[in-house]
Amino acid sequence: MNIVTLCGYLGNEWESNISTEANGEKWFARNVLAISKAWTNKKGQKVEQTSWIPIVIFGKNAKTAVTYTTKGNGFLLNGELMTELYQVTDEATGEIKNRQSWQVIVKQFDLKASNNKKPMDTEVQEEEDKSIKASGDIEIAYHDEKGNVIPIPNPIPQPMQPA
Repeated sequence: MNIVTLCGYLGNEWESNISTEANGEKWFARNVLAISKAWTNKKGQKVEQTSWIPIVIFGKNAKTAVTYTTKGNGFLLNGELMTELYQVTDEATGEIKNRQSWQVIVKQFDLKASNNKKPMDTEVQEEEDKSIKASGDIEIAYHDEKGNVIPIPNPIPQPMQPA
């Protein structure tokens, strides 16, 4: 099972893209989540470490996140870790090298965890939540660096029906 829960602060303004298709708008947004921790080492010095986690959101969730959150807002999310393998050719030697990138695909997030600067239209959000819960799935796709669409299967587990 691939489940990730993270809480941190948005590191940038959202980088977003909207494509208009026959069946409506398709939203895509990416950002980084800053997760910090602090401790005192054996010498009594305070040490702080920040990890920067790349995050991606699709569909209505992306539109909501871009509309109601900005850099520095607290952000609580549930999602899945996605890795991608690709190859790079070394220009100097011509050698092909394998590389790997990763990011968290956000499935759900909590606006209550943030210190939002924009007012939120709760009626619109509630309607979006109802439609997502009613449909049982969220349509998502990943766009690679060349702009190609790579569909991602819906990993949200569905409730089991009694036999």
